[in-house]
Amino acid sequence: MKTSTAIKRLPVAAVGATFVVLGVTIANVQASTFTYIAGVNDNFSLSNGALLDFV
Repeated sequence: MKTSTAIKRLPVAAVGATFVVLGVTIANVQASTFTYIAGVNDNFSLSNGALLDFV
């Protein structure tokens, strides 16, 4: 009986682990995307400032 219960719980654990990995991956992607967007915004405002200074 104990082995069959463990086998039944295995897929649940696998699904749980998959969701954890997915969550971490999504969080990393969001963080890097946010950093990238912030960097692009910084560059954009810098170039705008340079253009304004030049003009």
